[in-house]
Amino acid sequence: MRNFFLLILIPAMLLAVDFSDDFESYALGDDISSTGLWMGLGGNLVVSADGSNQIAETQWDGNDNIIYLSSGSFSDGSVTSEVKFSGSSAGFGFVCRGDMVEGAYVGGIVSVMPPVCATIIAYQDALTEEQIVLAQDYIVLNEDTWHTLSFEVTGTNPVQLTFSVNGSVNSSCEDVVYLLDSGFTGVATGFDSSEPMFYFDDYVVDDYSVSLARITFGGIKACFR
Repeated sequence: MRNFFLLILIPAMLLAVDFSDDFESYALGDDISSTGLWMGLGGNLVVSADGSNQIAETQWDGNDNIIYLSSGSFSDGSVTSEVKFSGSSAGFGFVCRGDMVEGAYVGGIVSVMPPVCATIIAYQDALTEEQIVLAQDYIVLNEDTWHTLSFEVTGTNPVQLTFSVNGSVNSSCEDVVYLLDSGFTGVATGFDSSEPMFYFDDYVVDDYSVSLARITFGGIKACFR
């Protein structure tokens, strides 16, 4: 399966920032990057309706990878979101401690042959694009059903990595090799054959240290003027 966690990352800022998005403030059809709180690096994530609720969904437009970085960043913290999917040989994951020089940690699910899915924790090298799997397990997840996914990253040496599904830990490991210490968060998704659909909502970045004010990518660019 092609690396669906292909990353093209901007430099990590040494800021710790809580962030959340329930997509209710957008107009239907908006790309979530339209607010300046997300940065799209391939493909599109657009706002759609799920009953009376607004959610974000994948829109491939000829791409087989979608990467969006959020305004949240941390050294120690977690990313949590409600996620549902349809389709096989496809993945959805969270990017944590991302930085363009070294890479990022990624924790996510792969719909192998639904309802059989895999959970994966990996290190993604930003320069070589190599993905090194640090932990992998299997789980039964039904399509077209909301699941709560969470990826927690804490510590420095070792780095503790924990991926949970619906409140229960499914994959965990320690990293003593790559030792990423801080950076941006986001989502990454992709597929191998036919286009799947991924939907997510209630995206929350929880920084475990003292929280600073929300930042936007426009604000980050202003720091270098």
